[in-house]
Order: sequence, then C-alpha cells, then structure tokens
Amino acid sequence: LHKEYRRQRQMCIRDSDSARGMCGFLLRHMYGTQAAADGWQQEYAGYMRELGFKQGVASPCVFVHAERNLACSVHGDDFTSCGPEWAVEWFKHKLAAKYESKHDILGHQPKHSKSIRVLNRVLSWADHGITYEADQRHADIVVQELGLTEAKSVTTPSCKEDTDRMLAEPGSPLPPAEATQYRALAARLNYLALDRQDIQFATKEVAKYMATPSQGNWILLKRLARYLVGAPRLVQHFAWQGKG
Repeated sequence: LHKEYRRQRQMCIRDSDSARGMCGFLLRHMYGTQAAADGWQQEYAGYMRELGFKQGVASPCVFVHAERNLACSVHGDDFTSCGPEWAVEWFKHKLAAKYESKHDILGHQPKHSKSIRVLNRVLSWADHGITYEADQRHADIVVQELGLTEAKSVTTPSCKEDTDRMLAEPGSPLPPAEATQYRALAARLNYLALDRQDIQFATKEVAKYMATPSQGNWILLKRLARYLVGAPRLVQHFAWQGKG
C-alpha cells in the first residue's frame, strides 16, 4: 500500500493510559481522509475491469467495453454511460448489484426519461435530436456577485476597445478582497466556458490576469457578466444524423 495510505489507516490512541502505544487499523476508508478518494477510485476501477471494461490511459476516469459497445465516464460517484439499450441495462443491473445507486436512462421509448441532469447539465431527448444545456446557475451567480442583475446587457462578451484600454491603462491592483472575488469568478467562468463556446475567448482573457488583477481587468470581467445578463443560457442542439 501507498505510504500515505498506510499512515492514514493507523490511528494512534493516546488519551487512555491503558491503550497507550496501541493503534487501530481501519478496515474501510473513513470519509475525509486523504486516501479516501484514491481508495474509491481503486474500488470502482477494479470492479469496472472485472466487468470487462478497459480503463483509459490518458484519462483513467473513462472506460470502454468494446464487446458491448459501451462507453462510461466517472466523475466522483456519478457514472455516465452511452451505448445500446441492452448494454446500458446490463451495466445498470451490475452497478445496482454492487453499490447502492440510482439510475436514469435518456431514450426514445415511453419508459425512458426525456430529460435528465448530468453534473447539473440538462440533456433532453426530442424527435429532432438531443439538446445539451450548460449549468445556468454559474452565469446567474456571476451576475449576482457583481450586482448586475438589473444592468443593461451587451451583445458580445468582450470587445477590442475595452481590451486596448485595459492594456494602455491597466490601473492600480485590486484590493485583496476584490482580487479574491475576481479570482473566484474567473474560476467559475472557466468551468462554465467548458460548455459555453460563446464565452471561451472572453473567459481566457479574464483568466490571464488572475494572479494580479487590476482595475482594468475588472472592466473585462464586468463586460462578460453584462453579456451573461442578456444570454444566461446556451442550449446546443445535436440533430439526428442519417445513415450514409
């Protein structure tokens, strides 16, 4: 076992004279210990391999079952899989036999759900295809944190004039409290930008100055937030593709 893993599992008991010098050996991971996350990863990854999945090399959170044409990604304790219905049903029953779990299947049959949440992204099934909506809460939080709920929106998340002005006159560094808020909002926008192609460039410009944000950088952040006032949601549409 890993040295840190062994250290976490040994709990020295010093409060009682009768137990002085004794220690306890954990048979299971305790929630909150440093090795708990790694232990869970080893647990589910081992079980997935037992079921015939091949674990990703570049991303060990991705698994593929070639014989069943089934792909699965794991984020914490959330398993998201895609494949033929019979394969998904097989995997659902295998997980239920091993772990206490809840399941939901997005599909075309009446028994299937027509809208589900995956890590707070909304996936919907329709006759014309599948839609994918980013988690709107992050956009709402950015706007609220900056007090721009009632502000006039802008049509673009960034503009060359603001960037040129910021580069020419960056202004003084932000006070510590505002600098902390700037970094927190920039990090939230980075997460949102994974699902929002429309703000990726503007978010990259904001994130460039996270180390030492200035008054000029604050202007870039507020413009991006004002764009989100008018465009709080982005829904991507993936139309069904014909054969051939």
